[in-house]
Amino acid sequence: MAQEAAELLSAAQAELAARRLSAAEELYNRFIALSPAGARRDLATALNDRGQVRYLQVEFAAALQDYTAAIECQPGFEVPYYNRGLVRYRLGVAPESTVFSTSNWLPDTSGECLAQVLTMSLGNHTPVPFIGVWLLQSPDTEGDFDEAMQDFRKVLELNPQFEDAALSLKQAILDKEEKQKRGY
Repeated sequence: MAQEAAELLSAAQAELAARRLSAAEELYNRFIALSPAGARRDLATALNDRGQVRYLQVEFAAALQDYTAAIECQPGFEVPYYNRGLVRYRLGVAPESTVFSTSNWLPDTSGECLAQVLTMSLGNHTPVPFIGVWLLQSPDTEGDFDEAMQDFRKVLELNPQFEDAALSLKQAILDKEEKQKRGY
C-alpha cells in the first residue's frame, strides 16, 4: 500500500508539472484517501500540491482549505503558508474571487479597452490585470491583506531565506497602505 501511495503521489506531481490539472487533482484525491498513517510529510505535500491545482483552476476557497490542511498536517512546512498567503493577498485585491477571464476577448495588449468596459459597468470596483484574467478590487479587503502578511511572516520565521515571501510581504504592506490612502 505504501508503494501504491508513493506511485500515486509521483504520478500526481508529474501531471501537475505537465499542467494536466484534472488528472493531477484526481491522483492527489486518491493519494490523500490512501495516505498511510505516519506519512504526514507526503500528505502535507499532496494537500499543498492539490491546493496549487485548485489555485490554478481559480478555485480559491478550495485552495485555501487545502493549504490550511497541509499546515495542520505539518506546521513546520513553509510552502503552504506561502501559497495560502498568496491566495489571501489575491483576495485582498479581489474579494469573493471575482474574476473575469480575458481568454474569449480579442487581444488587447494594453488591456485599456477591457479596463474601460469593466470600469463603466462595475461601479466602484476597480479592474486589475492578473495573469490572463481581470480581478476586481473592492473596498473591504483589509483583513485579507492582514492574513496574507501573517502567513508571509510565518514563512520567514520558518525559513528566513525564503526571498519570495519577503518580497510578497513587502508588496502586501505597500498595497494595503495604498488602499488605505485611497480610502478603501
